[in-house]
Formats: sequence, structure tokens, C-alpha cells
Amino acid sequence: MFGICGFCSPRFASEGAAIARRMLGGDESVGLGSDRFAFVAASGDPPLPARWAEQEGVVVAWVGHPRPPNQHGESTPAIALARAFKERGASALDSIGGDFAIAVWDRSKQRGLIAVDRIGIRQLFYARIDGGLAFASNADTLLRHPGVRREVSAQALFDYLYFHVVPGPQTIYRDVQRLPPGHFLEMAPDRGASPQAYWSMRFEEKPRTDLSGLQSHFRGLLA
Repeated sequence: MFGICGFCSPRFASEGAAIARRMLGGDESVGLGSDRFAFVAASGDPPLPARWAEQEGVVVAWVGHPRPPNQHGESTPAIALARAFKERGASALDSIGGDFAIAVWDRSKQRGLIAVDRIGIRQLFYARIDGGLAFASNADTLLRHPGVRREVSAQALFDYLYFHVVPGPQTIYRDVQRLPPGHFLEMAPDRGASPQAYWSMRFEEKPRTDLSGLQSHFRGLLA
């Protein structure tokens, strides 16, 4: 397995470390951040390594190339990312560029979030589990969590046979969703949440010119 994965739920806290290892598929983890109710893991080898860091009680795991704001002159992106989320929470996503799938857990607040980049170059999958949320950067890893059912969605199967694609945010699995581009999802023990947009493309229509004005402009080009 390469990428990031984790979950937040008091129902699975007693066996959390074992579940995290199961989701990692036995690979050596780059990092494993654990708390009373949450586990965040990163694993992988070049050319697609995942990263993991912890700063002031904030655990951050990501895959891709996030470009954090240069806050306080931090020496590494990892420290800058952790500090940005520590100080601004989900609002930090407004100033992070690049391609990324990221998971954050704040130990002091007992809450965190998952997010993907603005145009969805990287992906994150998630599923509601008893008492919380599980996530991973690929569906196969997510399905290793014992709280996620491997049940095919009849609607997704129809869509695939008819359209040759499963429209997002749905996936072929009934309980597994894909996080839309430019969105984040908050996670906390025993709390449900829905994806929220932190960025959307702006479309600005140019002022329209009447026909007489276009005719005059066209004649001027021919003169």
C-alpha cells in the first residue's frame, strides 16, 4: 500500500493499532499518528511516497505536493503545514496550493479533517463507520477496515454499464464515497459531517456588445 489512511471512531479504539496495520497491508509506515479515538497513517516508497509529520500536537499526513504558506519562516513544508492547521484549522486550505490528499488530526481539540486539492489531481475515499469515519487514498485500502462493507452499489453498477463510468462522488461500493475536488470533510468521534467546499472556480461573463457595435468593430478590422 502507498498513500495515506486512517479512521476516527471510539468503537474501534481498542484495536486501532491492529486495524491501522491491516489497512497498511503490512508495509513499513512512514508515520503512524495515534490518539485515543483516531489513527492517521502514511506509507509508500518512491516515486510516490507519502509524508507524515507532527508539530505541537497536530498530526499531518499527505501524498502529493502541497505548497503551504511560508508562515513564521518555517524550514520545512511539514512544519509549515502543521502550524497552519494548528492556527487556522480548515481555513488553512484557502492558502495551500499544489496537488495533494491530506489528513489532519489535532490532539488537543480531538478533531481533524481530510481534504483534496482544488482540481482533484489526488484522491481520497471515505466511509461512515460506527461512531465515526474511515478514509484512505485508495478504495482497496479503505475496504480493509472492518467497519467498511464490501457491498457493490446497484446504482453504480447500472451507471458503469450504461455510461461506462461511475459518476462521483459515488464509487462502485455502496458505502464508499470519493471526496470531491476542492472539498474537505471534518471528522470527530461520534459526529457526522458532510463534505464542504473550500474552493470553487469562478466564472465571470464578459459584458455583451449589441449587434450594431459588433458590426462597427468588424468594419473597422476590414478597413
